[in-house]
Amino acid sequence: MKNLSWTLRYVLVTMVLVLVVACAAVVGAKNAGIIYVHDKDAIVVRPEAQLSQNECDSINAILPKYDKHLYRIRTYKAGKLTREKGQLNLNKIQAGLGSDISAKAKSTGFTGCSVAFGDATTFQSLMPQRKDLLKNLKSILRNYDIE
Repeated sequence: MKNLSWTLRYVLVTMVLVLVVACAAVVGAKNAGIIYVHDKDAIVVRPEAQLSQNECDSINAILPKYDKHLYRIRTYKAGKLTREKGQLNLNKIQAGLGSDISAKAKSTGFTGCSVAFGDATTFQSLMPQRKDLLKNLKSILRNYDIE
């Protein structure tokens, strides 16, 4: 019976892991690669979102109005990083976020923009700007389910 109980444990652990991965995939598909991080008041647009060039251009057009610590936008061509703007520390939103996005872009040969917005700083003066930036971004990304 001991062998059966250990075997059963392994099967159950494996099933739980498969369910967790499946749930993460469903949530990622539902959000189409755009994640709203509520506890950080941040939006992350991963390569899976496949933003149109018009959406990337609209985002780039509004960014000069805001402090560079509130965003980081990366532009890729065939999986290679071609341009990066902003100074947002991606790891303060999610550990390993920057390298994860780069790896995904490289593995899929992604062309387009991937971005993160929020406030990973301790500057209280940026709070009003962050709220305004997130409001403007939600209007640009309204076709995606980010709430």
